[in-house]
Amino acid sequence: MEELLNKNVLELGEALRRKEISSVELTTFYLKRIAKYDGELRSYLRVTGELALEMARAADEKLRRERARASQEYPSASRISCA
Repeated sequence: MEELLNKNVLELGEALRRKEISSVELTTFYLKRIAKYDGELRSYLRVTGELALEMARAADEKLRRERARASQEYPSASRISCA
């Protein structure tokens, strides 16, 4: 997971779309880093981890629905008949 630190926002978005990582996994990764380093850095006034995870679950569900819809709208080559 440490390789995520070297990715920019566009690359992380692509990893989410390719199902290499879920929104919940990505959020959990960053929440753990915040918990580990923020005592020293004091970068955040308030961390709303539960809200962040709730939003990540909603994002994962939205991606799942979009994939399901896309697979119904665009049939695979094996489902196309060539008469």
